[in-house]
Amino acid sequence: MAAAAAAVVMVVAVVLSLTSLSLADGGGDGDDNDATSSRLEVQELSGEADFRSIKLHWRYKGDPEQIHLFSINYCESQQWGKYRCRNKLLQEREARRMKQPGARQQEFEVEVKGLRMATNYTIEVTPVLRGDTLAEAPPMGREVAVKTKGFSARATQCLANSSVVEVETGPNFGGKISVEGSDDPRCWTQGRQDLGQTTYLLTIDHDLCGSEVHNTSVTSFIIVQENLPILTHSTRRFLVKCNYIPETFTVRAGVSLPNEENEEEEEDLSPVDQAIFELDPSELFDSANNIFDSRLSEDIGRALKMSAEEVTKEPQMLAHLVMMVILVMAAVVGLSCAAWHFFRHSRAQSRQGFMSPQEEPRMMQENESLEAVVRDFGRGEASQEHIGQPVALVSVRTVREETEA
Repeated sequence: MAAAAAAVVMVVAVVLSLTSLSLADGGGDGDDNDATSSRLEVQELSGEADFRSIKLHWRYKGDPEQIHLFSINYCESQQWGKYRCRNKLLQEREARRMKQPGARQQEFEVEVKGLRMATNYTIEVTPVLRGDTLAEAPPMGREVAVKTKGFSARATQCLANSSVVEVETGPNFGGKISVEGSDDPRCWTQGRQDLGQTTYLLTIDHDLCGSEVHNTSVTSFIIVQENLPILTHSTRRFLVKCNYIPETFTVRAGVSLPNEENEEEEEDLSPVDQAIFELDPSELFDSANNIFDSRLSEDIGRALKMSAEEVTKEPQMLAHLVMMVILVMAAVVGLSCAAWHFFRHSRAQSRQGFMSPQEEPRMMQENESLEAVVRDFGRGEASQEHIGQPVALVSVRTVREETEA
């Protein structure tokens, strides 16, 4: 009995100890939940990229009195992972953009400078409350991926002998913009940092700079480098291809219509032949992208050609229709004449080949009369002279009455 009582006491003690441990753990979780509820994440984090900086904007719904500072951690995103990570501590008063009394959330904005061009960055913003140590700051920040701007180029004018390219470099550019494969000073331009210029124009002489000229297109390669001695990661090589339409014209004409009061007003109207100007191909083909897209220009040229063909197609179809009607009418008339002639000829032949019974006695009487005339003519004195001579029958007529007389 004593052993059983001791065993029961031990079981009760173990149960009580486990219960106390569970209660202690529950109290600790409640404290953590309270701390977590007081610490909120930033919301609506966004970034606006520039050439060497990124402007961040976010909102925070927590108590402004509990915010000590913001921890901004930004790294370069490479294929193998994050690289060149940096951390920036920002005081709450340095980043505040707008604070309204009694507002439930605050807006913050800050600009991170000293970045590299044309680089992907991953930026994390974490709020740090008062009483937190920087080494133990919880990783509860919100991340955003932003890429800084790089060099860009576009063709602004395309001609048969030259082209103009606009290159956007950003401020403080001291590099070089040149045509690939050409050492002529007229085929490159130098940037100037002191002017604060953000765009540069490069005029390319196709014969001088060695551009590839085709029938209606010109191809050039442009190199934009930030550092003259070496090629850095920001160096860009652009293919500029622009198409042009030779011998393209536009016609401008004016028409004067009478007004409601039928009053003629003299207006300065120039003749049509004096209002014909050569159309600049750059007005037809332009691209806002970094590389000029030749497919767009081909589609536009094809559309212009189709529209011109459609304008001239309608009168051609009308002329073809009139010609077809004339040919059909001529064929019908010719066939009618041929049928009428064939029918008449066949009827005449049928009348000669077949004779009715009423016509046979009359023909026999006419033959007998002719024989009688020939016999009487042979009895005369002059008949001897004409014996053996050919006789021509001049006319055939009824001579019965003459012989009787």
